[in-house]
Amino acid sequence: YDQNGDTLAKETVNFFCLSFGPWLGIHELQLFPGANLGTGPQLLTLELFSGFGDTLVCAWDLMVDLCPPDSCVYAQLTFSDWHDQLVQDGVYWFLEDPLGGTVGSGVFQMDGVNRNAEDSVCIAPGTDYYLWVSPFTQVNVFDSINLAVSSNGGITSLINYHQNDSFPSDMFFDWYGDCADGTNAILEVEQPSFQAWQHGAWLFIQQEQIGQFQELRLLDGQGQAVRSLPMSGERSVVNVEGLAPGVYIVQALARSGAFAARKVVVR
Repeated sequence: YDQNGDTLAKETVNFFCLSFGPWLGIHELQLFPGANLGTGPQLLTLELFSGFGDTLVCAWDLMVDLCPPDSCVYAQLTFSDWHDQLVQDGVYWFLEDPLGGTVGSGVFQMDGVNRNAEDSVCIAPGTDYYLWVSPFTQVNVFDSINLAVSSNGGITSLINYHQNDSFPSDMFFDWYGDCADGTNAILEVEQPSFQAWQHGAWLFIQQEQIGQFQELRLLDGQGQAVRSLPMSGERSVVNVEGLAPGVYIVQALARSGAFAARKVVVR
């Protein structure tokens, strides 16, 4: 409820826990239809009852902004030691926007037991974010330290940026919102100007018009080029032996910058 005592949301739960970070303990509390959310930061109170809902167990005062001025997308920051010799104590991190303003800071706590520390920050989509960490003490100079920024709470393999070195350097990265075309985005083309088919270990590409395209690329599901070769004549051949079975994108490019694409299944 808010400072006026008006209840904004209420529900019955059969499970409750406390956890670190927004990913493992997150729970959405649905607001009542028509509830007045107000504008700007405000102090709300969250209460937890037990039994039959008549025993107050604990309460929290929460300073929240239910109507933030700018939309943001959560980024998960990860600091990992991939060897047995752990970085000791806390490693402080700082995140700055392109204008040099601090938009987030925190600490990766390495306690001698956990080899992985995580934190999170909600930042607006934009370019040239700057992430850096304070100096830290290593037990073993040959340790492999991984510093990463990921989306979707790290529950997928969509790691946007990462470094893996004994001493990670400052990291610049761009941050995209939902449904944004990133650097590996592939535009859909409704009418590709070539045909593609596989026979054995070879993928055959045939242009509808000779000389229409000059370069051929084969991209995996992450948008990374696994094959690249010039196109000449009516038909080009790509060796797909050794590639993992799955869906790939064949991309044909012209000198003008135009391109056509087609999905193929490599077996």
